[in-house]
Amino acid sequence: MKVLGIETSGLVGNIAVCDGDRVVARKTYGKNFSHGKEIVSTIELLFNEIKLDPSNIDLIAVSTGPGSYTGLRVGVTCAKTLAYGLGKPVIDVPTLDVLVENV
Repeated sequence: MKVLGIETSGLVGNIAVCDGDRVVARKTYGKNFSHGKEIVSTIELLFNEIKLDPSNIDLIAVSTGPGSYTGLRVGVTCAKTLAYGLGKPVIDVPTLDVLVENV
């Protein structure tokens, strides 16, 4: 299952594509909470670099905080817009749950 992950709760944003347990590609972008300016171009760049059509994504996962309120809104809005346009499901991932899993 190919998953597009979007993380915008912190100072910088992170985008990743995973296939099962394997991270296919990832990008960190922005600084000082510039998520709105760079998220779409970063996603497009990531897909182009790995030569993957966005329609081949099976699921979109997006962080839901806690974190930067505006950053989270940008990430969730982007994820929901992509999910709607591609006809793919979107799931929310609490940021603290991910941190606990990695401890």
